[in-house]
Amino acid sequence: MYSFAIADGWASDGLMAWTRASIEIDVALDAVTDAGAVLGALVVDTAWESRAVRILNEKLVDMRDRAGVESAGLLERAAELQRAGA
Repeated sequence: MYSFAIADGWASDGLMAWTRASIEIDVALDAVTDAGAVLGALVVDTAWESRAVRILNEKLVDMRDRAGVESAGLLERAAELQRAGA
């Protein structure tokens, strides 16, 4: 993922880009957080003793874990963006 360089000054285009990036990161973070919550519930609901359901459960656990990794990355991008705008 790309890092945001801290700018010395802000032109209107730079400020608009920063604002847009901040909004997009927030939207992505909300979506990934929601997906993680839904996947977490599905993990619990599918923890059965059937081979097919167990395989589904393993896939859901993997997807939930990936959503957590994406959330962490998005939170880091948001923090970088905030530092760049400070």
